[in-house]
Amino acid sequence: MATLIHELSVNGVLLLSAKVTLLLLVAWMVHLCLPRANPRWRVWLWRSALVGLTLLPIVERLTPSWPIAVVAEQMTIDRASSNDRITKASAATPPTALSPANETAVMVPVEEHSTEDIGVPDAERAALATETRAGSRVDWLWVAFSFWLVGVGLLTFRLIRNGIRVQHLVRHAQPASEAVIEIAQKVTREIGLRSTPEIRMSPSIAVPFATGIVRPMVILSTTINQPVDETELELILAHELGHIARYDVPWNMFSLLVQAVLWFHPLTWRLPAAHQLACETVCDALASRNESARKVYRRMLARLALACSGNESATWGATMSATAEITRRVRRLASPISCERLSLHRQITATSLGIIGLVAISAASLVPLAEAEEPPVAASPVEVPEGDRTSDTTWKIRLRAIDADTGKSIANPHFMVQLGKQETHYAGNEQGESVVDLPTRTPAYCYLKVRAEGYTPMRGFWRTSESLSTRDPLPEEVTFQMKPGITVGGVVLNEQQQPVQGATVLFSAGAHQPGQRITPTFWQEEYTTDEEGRWQCEIAPREMSSGSININHPDYALYTSNRSVDKAIDELKTETYQWTLRDSFTIHGVVTDPNGRPVSGAHLAVGTLNAYSDDGPFAVTDEDGRYEFRRIGSMTDKNGSPYQMSVTVLSPDFAPQMEVVPGTGEREIGESTQQERIMNFRLNKGKPLTVRLSDAEGKPVENAWIFPRAWRDDTDGLRVLRKHGIPQYTDKNGLWRWETAPTDESIRYDILGRGFMDLRNEELIAGQEYAFKLVRPQVLTGKVVDADTQEPIDEFVIQKGFERFNSAEYIDGVWWTSESQERNGVYRRVVSMPSKSYRWRFVADGYESYSSDSIPVDEGEFVLNVELKKLVSKDLPNK
Repeated sequence: MATLIHELSVNGVLLLSAKVTLLLLVAWMVHLCLPRANPRWRVWLWRSALVGLTLLPIVERLTPSWPIAVVAEQMTIDRASSNDRITKASAATPPTALSPANETAVMVPVEEHSTEDIGVPDAERAALATETRAGSRVDWLWVAFSFWLVGVGLLTFRLIRNGIRVQHLVRHAQPASEAVIEIAQKVTREIGLRSTPEIRMSPSIAVPFATGIVRPMVILSTTINQPVDETELELILAHELGHIARYDVPWNMFSLLVQAVLWFHPLTWRLPAAHQLACETVCDALASRNESARKVYRRMLARLALACSGNESATWGATMSATAEITRRVRRLASPISCERLSLHRQITATSLGIIGLVAISAASLVPLAEAEEPPVAASPVEVPEGDRTSDTTWKIRLRAIDADTGKSIANPHFMVQLGKQETHYAGNEQGESVVDLPTRTPAYCYLKVRAEGYTPMRGFWRTSESLSTRDPLPEEVTFQMKPGITVGGVVLNEQQQPVQGATVLFSAGAHQPGQRITPTFWQEEYTTDEEGRWQCEIAPREMSSGSININHPDYALYTSNRSVDKAIDELKTETYQWTLRDSFTIHGVVTDPNGRPVSGAHLAVGTLNAYSDDGPFAVTDEDGRYEFRRIGSMTDKNGSPYQMSVTVLSPDFAPQMEVVPGTGEREIGESTQQERIMNFRLNKGKPLTVRLSDAEGKPVENAWIFPRAWRDDTDGLRVLRKHGIPQYTDKNGLWRWETAPTDESIRYDILGRGFMDLRNEELIAGQEYAFKLVRPQVLTGKVVDADTQEPIDEFVIQKGFERFNSAEYIDGVWWTSESQERNGVYRRVVSMPSKSYRWRFVADGYESYSSDSIPVDEGEFVLNVELKKLVSKDLPNK
């Protein structure tokens, strides 16, 4: 036994440790050579290193030795003293009990042994010497092994403890709202996941993270249940779902387990962090797919870093923000991150080199110089299996850009291919062409885009979903028929009707028609006003049908939302569109309780008329109960009178309050000034409001979302502040209770239960208890086929129509919204928004559109099969 321990623990372990060190040194050297390279390579590097560390002992046993010569250490021993030590040891203790001080006795050459060894056969003497060497080291080896085992146990205990914490957090997290789930489903389709992982909300975390190895899920903080805008939530979900799509969670866990086993090795201490940072960089790149998204994502990442400062990260998950690396990540996002998918050829080449390196390191063995002079045993060559060499599944697509009017090629266009959140750029040649290699012909989510000087940018969309059994293969060639852009613009003025120079204009425009795959469109092109306050966009679509704009200047009031310009297209074309930047003022004051003591941590929001924006502005009181809003601007009516503005304040311990801003609406400015509006609030106690929800069978409905929709002149300040003091979900008993609702005031609430029809505008009063029974939603399903051939129509669009609108403004008095793209002649729409009825319109390229009659909204399934008639040649639109 002692011999076995010696062979394994001394020779084997020391050699294996040397090989582990060599493998890690190579990995870290390659890592340092890839600071600005595609981060997918760093992910591949560390995952390959983890696999190599795991397989190293196995490959070492399976491969022949490759001896490396070393100089053996020579030991000089005094004969007399050696003999004395042997004699004393032999008389005092058995050989296996030799103390470390007597260890050198067994290393005396045979001819120098004491007379007590004379007559012992050579084989027995060699065995005795080996057993003596091993016995002298057993105690120390067991100490080292025990010390290693304790370290592994401590790190494993920490992993298990953190895993239990995460499981506890998951169990107490609540399902996300319908709005969040709908966005998650959209992002899931974009990045190509087979199904949408479960999305949950927790108030116990500051930042979102992905977790779960067998059943992946995303945990969002309740503080972002309603983020700054839908774009931010899409970016957050794109990042976290990217971790799940790339299997980052199990790989992170695997790296921590490897670190626990090799905890004594300094080169493994930063290995999990390096791997996780590479994963974060890839997901950052996937989320920040373009310039505008990258700007939003950087700001959001910085906010999340502040939010997670001091919070422990989820060891069993993939967190979005790691404060230790946040500065590096934000700085890295200052410029676009190249994150193209690694080609199959490069992956095979890199994997082959990795296998060869692993076999070479595994086969190495250290032998004395004399032994190494013998001819080494040749190692068997490592061959890549034939099937792995040529499993190329890429798809080549030729992109062309031509002038739609002349049919001539457009020289040197700029093509972009967006797969999921990853965008790759390609330069076209003089003939307006570029051949692009894609990893597959049926990507889950693909945009093909083109830009050319003087022309309106265009883009086309393809989607394949295995979960929905829809395939949308890319063609061999795509031709963009581009039209020269037209010039649109406007002027930016201040309230004194003076031009504003240096204002930033973010302008978006499109000319979209339902059923068209390739359309002229662009998003948030940035322009700056000149000395006359004018700005121009020279690439607007000729048939521009929609657009949005946002204009800001640091010296004026801040506006964060985009304003639709759909009804101002004629003004834009004549460059007479005007945007007025408002002079700004501040609002400040103190919030106190009924006894006049300051209330800290109260949240406030500002709204105009009855509208409060999810974009803010917001403020929070400090320890002295003070708050301040800056760069606030008021809008005016046709007579120049400022519209009424209000401030709503919410604290968990008191009833909310709302007051009109001095100098707006009918309220006099009083002691305030035009530049400073003073608003102090004294909060009072409220009354409890209780709601119980059950289904048709009387069972409680858990995790239904209840929130105030309108209060005092239909303002929605409580809606945007609800997460700061109003319960949001029913408990397991279907109970929702707000302890500090405004006393004797009527508030309208929305009640949304997943899998149920919504309840909207329910008027509730504090101090009472209400009970509601929720019913199931309507499910609209059917088939869409060619009226002549009865074959399924591959691509079509469904629009939901709201009736009873002004017929002068809306054709037939129907407002068509909620457009969705469908495939393969089948569709399924869940209708949970209550209404007396809806109309449905089906549009497909090359077919006459079909509009249904009014379909009543009722519980259960409604089947609507549609036959579309082909357009005759004279009715086909010009493209």
